[in-house]
Amino acid sequence: MEKLLSIIIPIDDWRSDDEKDLQAGVECLLNQNIPKEELELVFVVGQDDSKISDILQSYSNTYLNMVRVTDSDASSMVNTVSGKYALFYDFSNRWEEGALGEACRYMNQCAVPPSFFMCREIFQKKTSAKSTFRFLYKNGNHIVNVKEKPRSISVSLNNVIFLTEALKEGIKELSNGKKLQYGRELYLLSRMLMNNPNVGIISSAGFIYRNSERLSSQQSNAGMEYVRNLNILFRQLELLVSDEASQYYIWNVMLYVMKQYMEGADTPQTFTDEEQNAYLSLLREKLHRIPDDIIDSAPGTVQIQRMGLYAAKYGHDIFRNSMAEKSAVTWKGHRLVNLKHDAFRIYTLNVQGEMLCITGTIDAGTLNQEMKLTARDEIGKEWSAELHPYSKGDIKNRFDEVLLAGRWFRLLVPLHMAQTINFYLDINNSKIKIYPKLMGDTGLKHQYRYSYVEIAGWLIRYDSGALIAIPKTVLRLFKLHHNYLKELHRKKDAAGEADYRKKLRWSKKIRKLKLKNQIAFVTARSNDGLLPNIRNVYNRTTAEKVVFVHMMPYTDEQMERAIEAVYSSKVVVTDDYFYLFRKFGKKPGQKFVQLWHATGAFKKFGLDGTDLFPEVDRLYHKDYDLVSVSGENLREIYASAFGIEPEKVKAYGAPRTDEILQSQYKDERKKEILDKYPNLKEKQVILYAPTFRDSNGKDKHIFHPVMDFESLSHSLKRNQVFIICPHPVMQNRIPDREYHNIIQVDDFTTNEMMCIADLLVTDYSSVIFEYSLLNKPMVFYCYDYDEYNRDFYLDYEKDLPGKMFRNYGDLEQYICNGEFRDVATVQDFRNRYMSACDGKSGERLAHAVEELLEE
Repeated sequence: MEKLLSIIIPIDDWRSDDEKDLQAGVECLLNQNIPKEELELVFVVGQDDSKISDILQSYSNTYLNMVRVTDSDASSMVNTVSGKYALFYDFSNRWEEGALGEACRYMNQCAVPPSFFMCREIFQKKTSAKSTFRFLYKNGNHIVNVKEKPRSISVSLNNVIFLTEALKEGIKELSNGKKLQYGRELYLLSRMLMNNPNVGIISSAGFIYRNSERLSSQQSNAGMEYVRNLNILFRQLELLVSDEASQYYIWNVMLYVMKQYMEGADTPQTFTDEEQNAYLSLLREKLHRIPDDIIDSAPGTVQIQRMGLYAAKYGHDIFRNSMAEKSAVTWKGHRLVNLKHDAFRIYTLNVQGEMLCITGTIDAGTLNQEMKLTARDEIGKEWSAELHPYSKGDIKNRFDEVLLAGRWFRLLVPLHMAQTINFYLDINNSKIKIYPKLMGDTGLKHQYRYSYVEIAGWLIRYDSGALIAIPKTVLRLFKLHHNYLKELHRKKDAAGEADYRKKLRWSKKIRKLKLKNQIAFVTARSNDGLLPNIRNVYNRTTAEKVVFVHMMPYTDEQMERAIEAVYSSKVVVTDDYFYLFRKFGKKPGQKFVQLWHATGAFKKFGLDGTDLFPEVDRLYHKDYDLVSVSGENLREIYASAFGIEPEKVKAYGAPRTDEILQSQYKDERKKEILDKYPNLKEKQVILYAPTFRDSNGKDKHIFHPVMDFESLSHSLKRNQVFIICPHPVMQNRIPDREYHNIIQVDDFTTNEMMCIADLLVTDYSSVIFEYSLLNKPMVFYCYDYDEYNRDFYLDYEKDLPGKMFRNYGDLEQYICNGEFRDVATVQDFRNRYMSACDGKSGERLAHAVEELLEE
């Protein structure tokens, strides 16, 4: 009996933490408004694992005649499916509820169904995936002929629903194992489209790309094999050209593949010099066959991709020899950089005395190009911007070569009675007018000529590339307000109008709130209560207090409560970035106190180390009246990170360290831990406390260290136990299975587990500062030191209070030797960075906060 839909679920990269994902993925498929008798789930298992077998057998028993398990290769397996339609499904991803049912209903209405249907992709934060299929979904469900309207072809099988008979024909050439590898699957789709160039677009079915990590690891090849496979793909595509329309279509397919590889998406991170040269030579060879006008107009090609293609084709000299004209940086008539709302961004606006201070970024020239940014008023007077290197704005290819160099600017323009400010870029002796993109913190929107912001008695708006500044009067404010509402209404921007009205309401509420003689304790680091650093000070203050605890994002109701707490309090104490400080600043008479959540200064933070534009980061911190640090040597570091005067930074200590210095606290924690884990009694406890990674597109919630837990378990002495205390961000189970002497602890914090630890093993975590207070030994396991992309304040290899291991075998040998006696470096480290932590930090800070209240 033919079923409606066969769903093929490959399981060839199973990990112990995948079980919940698999269960949730299957539940997602069962919740698609497709009758179970019309649905077939085919699990393709690529490894022997009893746990997998047990789980899949339970599905087979529960859903008779619906679930099949096979270890067939791709070609054989596809030929056995019974559905009219077929879908490949990575169980870490999801479909919206009812989406597949909706898709099948549409497909059944097609008199002559195409070979496959593409469904709308919804991208979430936990993915490095790129948008891969660029049709106009707003047109609704429809069918497009790709020869008549060439578009880039998706490299993801996950959001493709195949007509099974067409898939069986197409896959005959792909019988090389269980995986449909990156590039080979693109060839599959291209080959099918050459036989039937129609493709169905289903905009009503939402596919949710949650995490591409597993798919990427399956699809990546390495080195020369990778280059050879890409070359084979290109040769096979070129063989498909039969007429001019086919050639145009194949060129666009090849450009799509190349622009994805240019950005390094779903590809190996490391190439040898030989592999890199072979790779670039291959791209250059293929690009020289494709006319430049095709590159210029390739569907879906954004600026960075187009620049990468031209750099690969002609070399980097094109950027050095480029010209600035017609709001673009061009080379021989080809637009490399769009300077209208693209490469020129304004991030902040503020008034300093009688000057309008404008900051932002400009990404338009190479390291060798001279560039000048100027502002010009309506009578022709000009002011030059300060330009500074900004590496976060560098545009690179996949080999980290800088194509265009980022710069950030600060521009000061005197304010007078009325002023129109236009912007000009001088590059390679060409001067053109440029149009800024206005970022959120400016309060302006470049697509609305009447959007405005009020700053220090001036009203500033944007119109046709210019900032217009006029002194505030009640009449002018009313006119702008009225015109902006009319413009929002005319453009039918209901969401924009609602946001604008909320902003007005909140600003009015802040102005009307009277300051009370009370202290507000606010945090965006928790939903469940104040965390130890700020809680310690809260408990020790005797003044009137109010608390607001909630992680971003805020609902409107939570925003109202946050505003009420903050702007009715004379003193506000926080322990992290706090959105209201950036959004509204502080009122006259208020004092802001920062009790930073991290102790010491390990990884760079604030203005020194976040991904935020520096002047945006400064908005959070500019109003601090007091910042507490753990030692005198850290005052300059925190002043730099927050962009404030060193006098406002005091070495009062870290309140959360008070407990760990108290014998009673340590004894109580030891008893609680040993009551819960009695097998730790009289054992040597090695505590592993890694920090999270969020670089190179990796998901920081998932952590798999380079460790052989099987070997470690066998090598540990009988009196040793290895305890894993993951960072709170980490959500997966770290050991690959259960071990009697390796335990992952989630019910005690790292600080609590320190009390029973004999050795700390960490990497880049600031937990070393608290641990140093216990005068116990620690070591550092940094297998990914070269890839970890956070700068450090200390000299990592010289200043660490313990040995550094980059090879797992050396670490295991050290641990299992059991001789951990070197604490001299720990004591020196404590004296250098934790001198103010003496068990009385909370008391000192509570006194300091109450003194601010009395001022």
